[in-house]
Amino acid sequence: MKKTRTALSILAEFYRHLSPYWKALILLILCMGLHSAVSLARTVLAKFLLDDVLLRQDTSLFQSYGFSPLETLWILSAAASLLALLMGLTKFAYLYLHNYLNLRVLVDIQKKVFTHLIYLPLSFFHRHKVGDLLSRFTSDLTALSFVLRHLYGDFFLQPFMLLFSVGACLYYSVELSILTFLIFPGVVIPIVRLGKKLYRRARKRQLEVSEVTQEMQQILTGLRVIKSLGAENFKAREFQRKNEAFFRRALKVARVQAFAKGFLEFLNHIGLPIIIGVGGYFVLQGSSRLTPGDLFAFMGAVAMMYRPIKDLSKAYNAIQEHLPSAKRVFELLDYSQDASYQEGKIPFRGVQKEIRFENVSFAYRKGVPVLKNVSFSVKAGEIVAIVGPSGAGKSTLLDLLLRFYRPSSGKILIDGIPIWDYEIFSYRRKIAVVGQDPFLFHSTIRDNILLGREISEEKMIQSTKAANIHEFIQSLPKGYDTTIGERGLLLSGGQRQRITIARAIAQDFSLLLLDEATSSLDSESEKIVQQALETLMQHHTTFVIAHRLSTIQNASKIVVLDQGEVKGIGTHEELLETCPLYRKLYTLQFEPVKDKSYENL
Repeated sequence: MKKTRTALSILAEFYRHLSPYWKALILLILCMGLHSAVSLARTVLAKFLLDDVLLRQDTSLFQSYGFSPLETLWILSAAASLLALLMGLTKFAYLYLHNYLNLRVLVDIQKKVFTHLIYLPLSFFHRHKVGDLLSRFTSDLTALSFVLRHLYGDFFLQPFMLLFSVGACLYYSVELSILTFLIFPGVVIPIVRLGKKLYRRARKRQLEVSEVTQEMQQILTGLRVIKSLGAENFKAREFQRKNEAFFRRALKVARVQAFAKGFLEFLNHIGLPIIIGVGGYFVLQGSSRLTPGDLFAFMGAVAMMYRPIKDLSKAYNAIQEHLPSAKRVFELLDYSQDASYQEGKIPFRGVQKEIRFENVSFAYRKGVPVLKNVSFSVKAGEIVAIVGPSGAGKSTLLDLLLRFYRPSSGKILIDGIPIWDYEIFSYRRKIAVVGQDPFLFHSTIRDNILLGREISEEKMIQSTKAANIHEFIQSLPKGYDTTIGERGLLLSGGQRQRITIARAIAQDFSLLLLDEATSSLDSESEKIVQQALETLMQHHTTFVIAHRLSTIQNASKIVVLDQGEVKGIGTHEELLETCPLYRKLYTLQFEPVKDKSYENL
């Protein structure tokens, strides 16, 4: 089940990831506070320089220590230089800490989300497009970094600047401060409204990004089919259509962004002339205690006050723009993980006696059963073949045995214990799987065989020899350290299949599942792979799904499925006599109907 994420809960999630680094956060806040204090100290220095040194030339404070007005000017200049140095050091410190926290939290979130993702059930991946998931780990994670930057930067630094600036403004002139505070709502309210509009449009834009990514992923993975059908122009137009939809949506977001920035710039520049005019009037009239130095320092404080307001407004809009992306990333955490990882505590040591299916039923969608009350048993060491027409439920049967799905009803027991009671990792480590589509990673042959397991070099070589692939690997320039390309595309189909067989042999397995392992191979490759499979099946409990009945005639037991139901169980000879469906399947393969069109030639 998936929970609903609110904007507040997303922001809270960010700060939860920040909490382990509270020491760095405190140091960041101290550096930000010091930087703000040093920035305002310059306004005090400016007031003293203008009023006391330049206008009144009153340097009694320094003259009491024996300094002349000129020497006092040099001292103030040196103090200003020292403040500049402190500003540079404190800015470096808080920017470095800020970037450290951003990167650290971003990496932590990425790790957490990916780890959660690979533990989700297979049904989740059937419901979600690969392109959509990829976009969440590319463009959405990039957008998430923008949210982090503003949350841990502007929303920490700018309040310090704002607080110090407001205090300085009130100190220099209460009247001008009131005028300034009256202008303040005119900046904030429009920005908040624009931010809400930006959030809505940005969320729609991210959905368009997902569509573009999905289309790109499909085109690249299906390029062979596209080229063979001459469909390049069609697919190019399809991609362009989705790209244009993204452009229109992104342009609406850009329009709101541009208006917000332009409006903020206008308010920023229109406010300062008003304050300068009113403040200058007070100075010229002499009706208040406001001095030129006070006005100069006040303007410096106002400039510093408007900067955090401006930066906070920008940060607010940026967060509103990128929050939908952050939501899409965190939504992955809201899906429940596969219960298999929490269930089962009994270590699995392999099939000792038998595997038994008891009235097993299953449906991917409610009301559309794939398996119906399937019951049969297999003794340890036996080879059981699963046959039947396409869509009979053969592969689903193996998926249930692998615990990818849970039966809607019934039980699967190994040695009298439901398979869900076994600890999941020890259970799957005892199962070797060879499918019809051998999947290899873009890595070396060695990495693809070991797959992170601690297997000796000798055992690995023994497995490749048993799979009839060792000599081929040795003939390669880099041998076992040869990189084989994405999905092993630098190898032939038979070579890929034999490497997956070697990978299966290399593990200490008890149960072997073969899902049409030779269906996509030519006759020569099939013969070589079949020899490797026969080695693999020796002394192991084996489930075989094969489209060629000749490969399973010597099975200990054959289970015939049709529309999810068991239509017959027995040996090849028994089923030829007792099961009409099996006899029909066998006849279609080995007794083809004569083509009478050649009889009169």
